[in-house]
Amino acid sequence: LKPLTQHTAQSADSGGLAMADLPISIIAAGHAARAGCGMRSEEGCDGKPATILKVLDETEYQVYKRLWTCHTGDPILRFIPRFCGVVVEPDAHGRLCQFLRISNLTNGFRHPKVMDIKLGIRTFSETERLNNVPRSDLYARMMTLYASEITAKEHRLRAVTKCRFMSSRDANTTIRSLGYRVDGIAGFRSKGQMAIEHEISSICNLKDTRRFFSQFAQAAATDEGAEPDGLSAHIVAERIAAQLQELFAVMKSSSFVRQHKFIGTSILLVADSSGRTGAYWIDFAKTYSVDSNTEVDHCSAWEPESQEDGILTGLSNLANSWNWTAEALKMSMDVAAIKEPQSSIPLVQAVQAMASNECQPWNREPQMLPHQGRI
Repeated sequence: LKPLTQHTAQSADSGGLAMADLPISIIAAGHAARAGCGMRSEEGCDGKPATILKVLDETEYQVYKRLWTCHTGDPILRFIPRFCGVVVEPDAHGRLCQFLRISNLTNGFRHPKVMDIKLGIRTFSETERLNNVPRSDLYARMMTLYASEITAKEHRLRAVTKCRFMSSRDANTTIRSLGYRVDGIAGFRSKGQMAIEHEISSICNLKDTRRFFSQFAQAAATDEGAEPDGLSAHIVAERIAAQLQELFAVMKSSSFVRQHKFIGTSILLVADSSGRTGAYWIDFAKTYSVDSNTEVDHCSAWEPESQEDGILTGLSNLANSWNWTAEALKMSMDVAAIKEPQSSIPLVQAVQAMASNECQPWNREPQMLPHQGRI
């Protein structure tokens, strides 16, 4: 067992995950940790992290328990970390802490690049929506990120509620318009945490996500330029798109998905320069069973008191965006090949040009979500 040294992931309360500072193996199977307890990795026979110990959240534990006892034949299990039980170990301060033992999703990858994408049309539960406790730490975060939206009353109190902060964050990202939001990346040697946070905070619309996905595919295909003659970036994007489409089909047929609502779950994308890719579903701390008399289609717009989460709308839009990215990358390579050797177009420049709305062949608009109701 290898404990982490002061590696405690930020919770959703702080407005994001400091993925750049966390080891790949820790990010790989879900990474929302409680304050005071970090996460740990366990080595397999090959000396590589085979399983992850994630601080136990009771709701998430019950989800994994139901999955691996009542839904053993559900195809969705292929996309979810394997549940290997509960472990009790001392944390970095010697206090006993319960951990979920789950599989390391990056096992077998070589210098992988990892992307965490929040899924659904909202990231807060009904309990969080009704929580009116003002918090000074979230006020400080809003001052940094969304200062223009703070009201005079909130300035006087120097505090905002958790729901206020989370709803502002959702409104300023693509979570409400597209049903997904890039939340973090890891495995990049050339980018520090501040640079990554700045890039992610600037992703505000469909065009931004497409550009970001293109850059991710290029970095994964060449291991950030370490293998310039390696895999073509469009192949990485094609494989990710195909896996997302498969996950979408499996979600639609899954009895487990039909019986639950999913708030704040994530899609974890993993890719390396060998051509291996993976699309996984993680983070179930706000996943709840729905009443048998309640119908949830995972596509309808959310309104207060409704059970809808929009995960299928978000996943459909995400798969479409990656499909567009694959086609755009392939087109840019074809253009570059035609122009050689006189004046080849740099790959990034070509993709950025095609990310504009003027690029009609791949301007496939996603399912835009309507106003999500008054919070």
